[in-house]
Amino acid sequence: MRPSGTPARCRSATATRSITTPLQQNSPAATCNGNTSEVRQYTVGFYDTIMKDSYGTVKAGVQYSYNQRFAFAGVGGAPKTDDNIVMTQIRYCPF
Repeated sequence: MRPSGTPARCRSATATRSITTPLQQNSPAATCNGNTSEVRQYTVGFYDTIMKDSYGTVKAGVQYSYNQRFAFAGVGGAPKTDDNIVMTQIRYCPF
């Protein structure tokens, strides 16, 4: 379903708003946003017990995530982004 907002305001020369940051002032990007049409995420990982004795347990894990965001097509095409995320952890559980 297409969002109800219109990108027409992004095409006009008056598509600006008052922003205090000089680099963003009078920028059409300040008022135009990419409405998300689809988000995809693929994740894989593992978690394992490395050591277990009378002093406690040490566990470790790693996870990889690939994320994609697709926006509706507008002026200049459809923006898309890809993110690669790697997360690691080591846990110590006493006794």
